[in-house]
Amino acid sequence: MVSCQENLRSRSLIDDSIRSPAGTSNGTPNTPTIPTTEVSNKLHPRCQSSYRCLYATMPVYDQDATGLENYIGNKIGVANYNDPGLCAPTSAAMILRAALNERNGQTKLNNSFLESVSSRPWYETVYQIGIDASTNFVSGGTSLYGIYSSFDSYFQKTVAQKGFYLTLQSSWAQTAYVSNQDIINLIRTKKPAFFTVIDALQKHEATIGGIKKVWHQNAGNVHGVVIKGFDGDRLHIQDPWGMDHFARLEHEHFAQSSQGSSEINGVFKGFTSNTGHFMGRYGQERKIKLTGMIALSLD
Repeated sequence: MVSCQENLRSRSLIDDSIRSPAGTSNGTPNTPTIPTTEVSNKLHPRCQSSYRCLYATMPVYDQDATGLENYIGNKIGVANYNDPGLCAPTSAAMILRAALNERNGQTKLNNSFLESVSSRPWYETVYQIGIDASTNFVSGGTSLYGIYSSFDSYFQKTVAQKGFYLTLQSSWAQTAYVSNQDIINLIRTKKPAFFTVIDALQKHEATIGGIKKVWHQNAGNVHGVVIKGFDGDRLHIQDPWGMDHFARLEHEHFAQSSQGSSEINGVFKGFTSNTGHFMGRYGQERKIKLTGMIALSLD
């Protein structure tokens, strides 16, 4: 589960069991695909250039906003509601708004919720996505698959003028070898926005049997952020705490237990040192690992 526990208050994503993605509306399995690192000559027509491609109209929402908390508190009947983990539906709302803003004018959405997104307050969109994705508003948490399945249901009757792209990657085997360039290449060709689950692994050191060991363990600091595009070799990240910054995804081998065994992981690097940002708060002693992502593009 995505639980957003990167704030000092308790916040979390719900623990995801590995599930197969649903089929598309025509019955074809919608399996995740990330291209190879070979740079494609094809450039999406909505990219600003071959070196910069992002959703310029993507709004930045703040999951801690008073208006959002009051609205959800009123809806669920909780007085003085404090967000225990709204990063997932908040990030999903940013992605949805951007994709709808830039869609081809001839595309037919055929979905009343999608058609109303641009005219309703953003916190209503966050709440509706949370309902559809089975967000636990009280204790916090939304499954990655819940966000994926809600997107899939919204767009089932959409008639895209040029194309529609939705994929889910929700297991270590699917995400461990995804590279920074893989993501950039996919943005270059299909211009998706990504809902990305990241996990801040806590550094541990101990001398065991006379041997110094260093490892990183899951610390329960799971968060959902958005990759809105790239600039050069940097990924442009929007954080649902109302902030944005840049990062690169690099591969590392590091032990995740005191036993010392290690495996490759994709780790985000290059975030700002500002302590108001996720990486600023946890980046010194923790490794920020990619654990899952959803890509959405609507032409």
